[in-house]
Amino acid sequence: MDLLLLQQQQQHQRQQQQHHLQQHDLLSEPDTIDREVAATTANLALRSPTHSPYSKKKHHSKQKRNHSNTTTSTTSTTSMANKKTSDRALEKLQTEVTALTEQIDRLRSSIKLREERDRRKLNWSAWKIIKLLLKHLIANSVIFLIVFYVLWRKKSPLAYGILSYIMPIVQEIMRKVLRKVIFWKVAILK
Repeated sequence: MDLLLLQQQQQHQRQQQQHHLQQHDLLSEPDTIDREVAATTANLALRSPTHSPYSKKKHHSKQKRNHSNTTTSTTSTTSMANKKTSDRALEKLQTEVTALTEQIDRLRSSIKLREERDRRKLNWSAWKIIKLLLKHLIANSVIFLIVFYVLWRKKSPLAYGILSYIMPIVQEIMRKVLRKVIFWKVAILK
């Protein structure tokens, strides 16, 4: 009778869970797996034996005294204790399965984030290349200016050779810039 009642309860729980899952089609895969595992482990009811092999010896001695009362009470307490133990073990397993599933979900999400980060690092665009070139240009220019300043302070012929080569170019650029600025001012003032 108890077995039939237990099976009916399990079937009713399965139907409720299926109905619940049908209503929520947008659930993520990990949520669905969690629910399926919980449903499966919840339906695993371990039947307690009707009697313990260790209580048989006690049964024989007690059968001589109070046959009907002792057997019934020992069997019921043993089955209740076994049922409580199995229920606790089942709850513990369900908790562990849920915790492991959550841990798997966290690992999946961290792997996804790592893959996206790696993809972004490998994605070279024109803007990233220009930024990289500008950084190197600035760093090289600063190094060149420091070395040039040191050479110039030591009155190195190399520094004066560089100055004699660069000065005409700088003067020509300055003339062009000044002409454009002066022409621009004259054109605006008129």
